[in-house]
Amino acid sequence: MHNPLSFLGQKTFIRYYSKVVKSIAFFPILICIGFTILTFIMLSVEKNDMAADLKEKISYLLISDVDTARTLMSALIGGVFTLTVFSFSMVMVVLNQASTSFSPRLLPGLISNKKHQVILGVFIGTLLYFIIILIYVKSTENTESNLGLSLFVASILGILCLAFFVFFIHSISQSIQIHNIIKKINRYAQESIQNLLEEQESYDGKTLSLEDGAPVIRSNRSGYFQGIKRDVLEEVFEDKKIGIQMIPAYNQFVWEGKPIAKTPKVLDREETDIFLSTLDIRIDRHSNGGYFAELIKLKEICVKAMSPGINDPGTAIGSLDALGSLMREVKKLEPSVLIRQGTTEITVRQLDMKLLLNDVFKQIRLYAKKDPIVMEKLADIFKVLVSDEQLNADYQRAFEKTLQKLQDDIENNVDNQADQEEIIEVIES
Repeated sequence: MHNPLSFLGQKTFIRYYSKVVKSIAFFPILICIGFTILTFIMLSVEKNDMAADLKEKISYLLISDVDTARTLMSALIGGVFTLTVFSFSMVMVVLNQASTSFSPRLLPGLISNKKHQVILGVFIGTLLYFIIILIYVKSTENTESNLGLSLFVASILGILCLAFFVFFIHSISQSIQIHNIIKKINRYAQESIQNLLEEQESYDGKTLSLEDGAPVIRSNRSGYFQGIKRDVLEEVFEDKKIGIQMIPAYNQFVWEGKPIAKTPKVLDREETDIFLSTLDIRIDRHSNGGYFAELIKLKEICVKAMSPGINDPGTAIGSLDALGSLMREVKKLEPSVLIRQGTTEITVRQLDMKLLLNDVFKQIRLYAKKDPIVMEKLADIFKVLVSDEQLNADYQRAFEKTLQKLQDDIENNVDNQADQEEIIEVIES
């Protein structure tokens, strides 16, 4: 058996490497390094004989006067610095608006937009290029500059920054529009669900079921259960045949010291510690929550839209439409699946429908129970979900119970009798 500690060390390195790559500063730093290298390459090229021939051919495009070169570089630095500051300010305004009007859960998605990171990296990298060239120009005592090509490239970079700024304005204005946000959330959730459905096809139909008296493994920390690092399990238990039944479902909160898994036999201390280290348990349920995290975002957009300060039923209906279409895909997931990883068998509760409905729809019902338009949309969604064929029996009961709760809310909170009857008709049709 391989050394499990060294294997876990490799996994720790990979995890930190992933954090670095996903950082907002990663692309800007790489681009700045690239621009710094470009600067010194251009300064080296200026001294090349081939560069002299090129300068002679395009002399009408090059600046030879030192004072003019200094003035140009100073103007370019001031202009690009202004664009950079203005761009950062716009990002802050957009993030504040998204957090206030929609949901703070949207901020990581807006911050991690690779296009915006690249643009900011180009601005900062261009500034570095300008500053180094200006320092080199100011250090010369001659009245004529020998940096014609470098100054020409600087002018091109200045024009390029203007083009990037126009694109940035367009992109940032598009990213804050709510229909684009909902569309993006819906796409991410659909991809996550489809990946799970594809994996589900390779899982065994039967699941491992252990009795209540079976030995249990207790969690060593509190947080949301987000999955298992299965490759680590295979590495650690490759020469043993072990069956494990996970107790919590994905995205369910677990408490430190409470049972988190059952096993047919008692694991020793080392095996237990290693198994617990393979569990992905996080305080932030949105950091690796897959489709569940996207559903929560749609819920919060809907709830925020229904708040008195925002009062935007149109946005609430749009988010509910996306929620309804996603729920029709979610219900295709099996409640539990048996995963075979080497000689290890793990039964995982893939979906707890009751938990999902409570987390996603209970708060919407609370905020929208007096709004007949939103309640009618909710009734229509669950009527469709209940009427779908080949529905899991547990899911069916969960949908029917939620539909009953909706009917109670409508009868007790919708004041207009005619509106009540129209919504009840949707439920009973």
